[in-house]
Amino acid sequence: MTHFRTVATVMLCIGALGGSTTSGNAQAKGSGPCSQDIERFCPGVQPGQGRYRSCLRQHESELSPACLEHYKATKKRVGKGASQVRALCAQEIQQYCKDISPGEGRILQCLKGREADLSPPCKEALSDALKTP
Repeated sequence: MTHFRTVATVMLCIGALGGSTTSGNAQAKGSGPCSQDIERFCPGVQPGQGRYRSCLRQHESELSPACLEHYKATKKRVGKGASQVRALCAQEIQQYCKDISPGEGRILQCLKGREADLSPPCKEALSDALKTP
């Protein structure tokens, strides 16, 4: 179950910061509802591996209303997406990603890397989960 939390964490990081799935949170500093909060609370934080997300989480009570709203909405959507991926990709995760150590989005990247081999329902769940809010 830990690897599904990892998928959710990665997607939360991407969505909460307004980045895309291809660049992760590296784009976050420039645009999106949390860009000013990142500049204010996270100067000098290197993008990637959930560092912005961790920083924002530490300052959750101080976030701007727009960022906080986006953060919470994304968190809710991510939980739903992770449940769908878990339910619809369980066989693929076991088949293709069983040797992948969970954390930092490795399971999600594993599935994405095997997209051509995924069942249509799993592929759709993964695609939906990766869409930015």
